[in-house]
Order: sequence, then C-alpha cells, then structure tokens
Amino acid sequence: MIGIGEYMESVESYYRDHKQEIAKANLLVMQQMILLTIVLFIVFILITPLLFQGWKVKNAYWLMVPLLILFFAASCVMRKIGCSYKISQAVCILFYFSYMLEIINIDVLANPDAPAAYFPLLMACLPLLFNFPYNYYALLSIGLEFIFILCEEVYKLPMFSKYDIFNSLVGMFLSFAIAWIVTGARIREGKVNTTLKKLGTMDYLTGIYNRSACEKQIVSALQATDRTGMCALFIIDLDNFKFVNDKLGHQVGDELLAKMGDILSHMFRAEDIVGRFGGDEFVVFLREVSDKELLRKKSKEMLVRLGGVKLEKECRFTCSIGIALAGPEEDSFERLYHMADEALYEAKSFGKGRFVIHVAQNIDLKEDRSVMLIADADEKRRRELVEIFQNDYEIVETSSGVETLSALSQYNDRIAALLLDIYMPEQAGFEIIRYMKSRKNYENMPIIAISGDKTNEEQVMLLGATAMLTKKGHTSFDAEDVRKSVAQVLKKET
Repeated sequence: MIGIGEYMESVESYYRDHKQEIAKANLLVMQQMILLTIVLFIVFILITPLLFQGWKVKNAYWLMVPLLILFFAASCVMRKIGCSYKISQAVCILFYFSYMLEIINIDVLANPDAPAAYFPLLMACLPLLFNFPYNYYALLSIGLEFIFILCEEVYKLPMFSKYDIFNSLVGMFLSFAIAWIVTGARIREGKVNTTLKKLGTMDYLTGIYNRSACEKQIVSALQATDRTGMCALFIIDLDNFKFVNDKLGHQVGDELLAKMGDILSHMFRAEDIVGRFGGDEFVVFLREVSDKELLRKKSKEMLVRLGGVKLEKECRFTCSIGIALAGPEEDSFERLYHMADEALYEAKSFGKGRFVIHVAQNIDLKEDRSVMLIADADEKRRRELVEIFQNDYEIVETSSGVETLSALSQYNDRIAALLLDIYMPEQAGFEIIRYMKSRKNYENMPIIAISGDKTNEEQVMLLGATAMLTKKGHTSFDAEDVRKSVAQVLKKET
C-alpha cells in the first residue's frame, strides 16, 4: 500500500505527463456520451407512451436538445483545431455539470410526484466516463449533490424526497470509491505507457535519446516556424574507444558511455536535445545559441569533465568534438549533420581531444551554377580573383584555414574548384591540401594553389594540388592567364 503523499504525487505526475492524451480522450468521451444520450432520448420518447398510457413529453425534456447540440458542435471544433488541455478540461467539466443540472430538472422539477430515475445512477458513473483529477470529482459530486438535495426538499413530495436523497448519497459515496480505484488504475496504466514510450525513444545504457528519437526531435526543432536565432549541432566521439573495450573490457566501456551520457545530461539545458547515435558517438542540438563563445565554453567544459572520469587509474579519457553552427534559415538536419561530422573528422585528424567549429555561411547561391571557393588571406587578391570568375561561377570567399574547411563542409558537393592561398592563418594551405586528400569527399576536387614563390610548386603538387598559380608582385594576377590556367585544369579534370 502506498501512502497518501506518494499517491497524490503520482496523481500530479500522471496528469502533468499525459495532458494531451487525457484532453483528447475526454473530448471523445463527451462526443460519445452526447450521441448515446440522443439515441436513448429517441428510444425513450418512442417507447414510454406505449408502456404508460397518457404519458407525454414535458418541456423539461426538450431542454436537453440544445444542450447536446451546443456541446457536440464545440467538441467537434475543439478536436479539429487541437485546443489546450486546460480549455478541453474546462469544457468537459462544464458539459457534465450542465448535463447533470438538466438531469436534476427532469428527475425533480419535471416529475415532483415520482422517484428520481437518473441522477443517482449517473452520479456513480461520473468517474468511469471522464478522466478528471480526484479533487475535481469530489467538488463536482458534492456541488451537484447539494443542488439535488435542495431541489428535492423544495419541489419533491416528502414520500419521494427521502428515498431520492438516500439513493443519491449512496451514488455520491460510491463515486468517491470508484474514482479512487479508477484513478489508481489510470496512473498504473500511465506509468506502463511512459515506460514503453521511453523504451522506444531512450538509449538503455545512457538514459538519453536513442538515434531515431533524437533525429526526429532535431528535425522537428529545425523546421519550427518560430526560430529566430542561431542553432548548433555537436557530434562527440570518444577517442580510442576501441582500445578501452579491447584492453579494459566491455564493462568499462559501457561505464564510460554511461558516464558520458550523464555528463551531457547535466551540461545542457532541458530544452536542448541530447542523444546517442550508436557506439561511442553522441549528438547534442542547441535550439538557441547566443554566440560562438558559448560553444567553445561548452566544449572545453566537456573535455574537462570527461578527463576527470576515473574508471581505471592509468586511463585519462578524451573525446573529439565537431560542431556546426547555423542561422535560423537552416532547416536541413542532413546538411547540419554533415558539417558537424566534417568538423569532427577534422578534430580527429589534427589531434584528438579537441573541438572544431564550422560556421555555415548564409549566402544566396544560384542552384544552376557551380561554386568557386576562393581561399586567400589577402582581401585585395580575393577581390581580384572574384572579378575574374564571378561571371562563370557562384563565389564563396574565405580568409583563413578554419573558414576554408568550414566552407568545404558546407558546399563540398557544389564546389567546382578551390583556389587556395598556401600561406593562410590558422591552417596553412599545405595542411589543408594534405587533409583534403585524406578525405573521400574532397580527394577528387581540383585544388589550384596560389603562391608568390615558384619553388613551392613541387611541394604542393606532391601533396596533391592540381596546379599552382604564381602571383606577380605582392597581390596582382594576369587575369587572362589565370582564366586560361583554371579552364585548362577543369577541362583536364572532366
């Protein structure tokens, strides 16, 4: 047996967690009750005169008709538009109260010289029909019982009133007992449904969303029409996880996965979406991101927390993190995931236990033209190259190695060629070429290196560049030579 406090807590949790299902069910019950009443009303009017000679339908009975029509129309509209839990509950309570007042009208005011036939029975049936919290049952039953007793004392013949009041009180106390039992059954059923729902959406090991549920949540969040700020997608991959499983055992590996799920659950907000995509890959989606610094802060915190996990004395655990940051215009989970995945691969390639952020550019590119990615630290040279190629290609510009890798992950399937400055800040052109040739996504992409030193040509060609442009002086190019060189390279590649 559970205590009153525990029972009330269970009731509160049940009605909080199952609001929408309860609202829909109550509206459906109201419609069914109305339709059943109409059928019984018609049968009653047709059969009663045959059983009781001289019996006629009194005006009180006809008040039931507009009541049923009004609430049936309201229920149809509410089910169609999907109203809130509070409104649906209020309408259902108002319907039942109005319905029972009409029953009192029929049982007492219209028939003062006959026993009450309907009110006591319907009083006991209330808990079986609608799903209301227990205190609602009590208030409704007591209020209706008070009105019924008052009307009985005023309008009914004494020989019937005592009999009716006794029956109605029995019905009321019976309804209290039934309400207690039915509410308990509903709570138990709700717990089972919640458990089954969690089994279908939660990862059993980490207690966070599984891949399917996580992806659905993210897709829904991306397609929300009220998005105004930036969003971010993290992909987190545990470093050397195979070594953990092979050398320390699968039990330690499972403990590490559970710890990672716990770290992510505590680090992020309730409105953020946290899931495990399988193996040692985790995903976090942030609906609203104020700036890039927040992502850096979260990534550093994640690395510190994971580094502090102690499962085996000789092990210090790390992870690699790829992050895609995009504006409110981004609505494709696939594009965002691809960018974050490329950032993750980059983090692993340039040294594990680190994070890389790729920022999506919001450029309106024509769909029918290929993209030329111009990556040059010098703005004057970029302007010159843009003027040369802007009539033939959609241009995407970057000024650092980090920006270039970010743009590659965003536009890779549309880029016809990359014009790459060898000496760029943050990630030199040499490293970018080496990285691109290690990736299937980029290994066949034409890379035209840009350098003022002819001696760099052999090195960049060995790394995998397709050709090299040599600039004249500090910044200038011969436009015609550049155009011809690039055209020859692209023709050869095709």
